[in-house]
Amino acid sequence: MGIIKIGSGGRDLKNMEFSGSLRDASWSSAAVGHLNDDLWPEPGQEFSIPVGDYTPYIMNITYDNLKICISDNYHTNAEGQKRGPDRKTVHGITIRKDQPYILDFSTPPVVVFDQPSREQDTFHPGDEIKFAAVLVDPKLDIMIRGLQDTAAQEDKLIDAPNPSVRKPDKSLEPTVVITRADGEIAAEGTMPFG
Repeated sequence: MGIIKIGSGGRDLKNMEFSGSLRDASWSSAAVGHLNDDLWPEPGQEFSIPVGDYTPYIMNITYDNLKICISDNYHTNAEGQKRGPDRKTVHGITIRKDQPYILDFSTPPVVVFDQPSREQDTFHPGDEIKFAAVLVDPKLDIMIRGLQDTAAQEDKLIDAPNPSVRKPDKSLEPTVVITRADGEIAAEGTMPFG
């Protein structure tokens, strides 16, 4: 067994915890957290898991008032390669018996455009062009998604089956701005994280 733990990455944080699951190249999973009665891992700061090389299946991280969800990047990676048989999954979370692995988000994330593809380089007047972006850690090739501010809630109307209003945490979806060479804004909007 080895240790995985959450780190601050040099940030001034008071509360840090995480839970979820990792998977290896054979698709075997390792729970990260102590399993509750519903068999979902409870969050904490440090866990023992089997030695191996992993990628996140799905993991939830709390840094003070910031909630982050991460997963394997099944979109285009930071080098512009789409998911397919020629691109191997990065199993960069390396758990070793004698050295704890610290998940601390110390690698600066990058925005990667999954659409349009790099191969699609010709457009004509009147064409509708769909842009889709994801935020990735280029070293681990993981998606950083589901960013939420737990200190702020927003009213959200739920339609089915009984209409009601609830107050989920405020979503921190990024705004992506596309500009022309002269700086004029051509389009902008919020982008989902994968």
